[in-house]
Amino acid sequence: MARSRPSPKPAARSHRRQILPIALLVAVGVAAYWNGLRAPFVWDDETAIVTNRTIQTVLPLSDSLAPPLETPMAGRPIANLSLALNYAIGGLDETGYHCWNLGVLIASALLLFGIVRRTLAESAATSGSLRTFRKAGGADAVALVSALAWLVHPLLSETVEYVTQRTESMMGLFFLLTLYAAIRARRARRPIRWQIVSIASCALGMATKESMVVAPVAVLLYDRVFEFTSIADALRARRGLYAGLAATWVELGVVMWRWPRSTVGAAAVSPWMYLLNQVQMIARYLGLAVWPRSLVVDYGLPRSLTIGDVVPQALLLLLMLGGTVVALVRWPAIGFLGAMFFLTLAPTSSIVPIASEVGSERRMYLPLAPLVVLTVSLIWLGLERLRGRWPERSRTLAYVGLCAAGALVAALGVRTVLRNREYATPMALGKASWRGGQTGGPDLRSRAN
Repeated sequence: MARSRPSPKPAARSHRRQILPIALLVAVGVAAYWNGLRAPFVWDDETAIVTNRTIQTVLPLSDSLAPPLETPMAGRPIANLSLALNYAIGGLDETGYHCWNLGVLIASALLLFGIVRRTLAESAATSGSLRTFRKAGGADAVALVSALAWLVHPLLSETVEYVTQRTESMMGLFFLLTLYAAIRARRARRPIRWQIVSIASCALGMATKESMVVAPVAVLLYDRVFEFTSIADALRARRGLYAGLAATWVELGVVMWRWPRSTVGAAAVSPWMYLLNQVQMIARYLGLAVWPRSLVVDYGLPRSLTIGDVVPQALLLLLMLGGTVVALVRWPAIGFLGAMFFLTLAPTSSIVPIASEVGSERRMYLPLAPLVVLTVSLIWLGLERLRGRWPERSRTLAYVGLCAAGALVAALGVRTVLRNREYATPMALGKASWRGGQTGGPDLRSRAN
């Protein structure tokens, strides 16, 4: 009689459970962007890299951490330092810069996977709305599909192919690390270590891009929704962490004072006019999140608009905002995702004018993540209800869900590969951007030609 093979030890299964998602995220990320790693420098890369003397030496740090004024790196010393490291390794060879950007994107996807997985798994025991994710590895499945879909979404391609826009992706990396470390600190045996990581990451993010300003608020909001019954309880339990995170606002103020940006808060564009433009742009972003076609690198300058020009888009955003407020009260986990969308988009898409550009798709780097997580979570919950209603078809439904997830990630990945080709030459990118502006309607225009 043949002897049965012993089942794998729990530790071995746990190890594979951790390694396989990491390997898959790395492999899919490389596959989606491999054909774009040799794209040339474009537009702002000229002043940020080619003619930027401060990146030509890493040491002394006083040089590489002091980017020149009125350039894309002004007020972003950590991003400038990363360019100096690239220059030290490969000079002006574009491949190394794109590899760095891709590495940042993949690391961000890994952090997103970790945040979603831990949140669902740890909250399921105490939150009825999340209990379903304990079934059949729901937390792992939702986290992995969300991270994969976000990783290969074409809206993020600009942060890899347009080298200068690593300011957005590196800020996003530090933002996610700040939140992840704060989550780990809550249940760690020695929470001080994770709290230090969270505060240090927040400080680095503030020196990378100004949009990091909302990170301390995001940590507090997360704690209120998933960890504590009130903000007062959170403040009492984690006052040291919050104080450290809030201190980074002082750092941001110093950075903005040291490297002022003339294009931010410019008098040429009023806050009200900029807000009207942003209503149109945010609706455009939402459309591209669902159907990422006709992407544009340069949307041009803010235009003169009236309320009548933005009524349909304004109603959509008001409906979303109202739904987020209601969800925060009745379904806090869902409300948190809606709040994170508006919170992470607010620094660049509210009333503070950015006179140099009316919009940019890279602004959706962080806001896209909660949208993807919400979509995948709702689909999974629907699938679990169907499996509960028809248990005899549970396996078939699981296969259907797996195939649908694979098809979604594959479709987004293929679209990203095609988008990478448009960065092959400045002329190809200019033509693609012009076509995108044309198909976007009369309210959109592009200066790329």
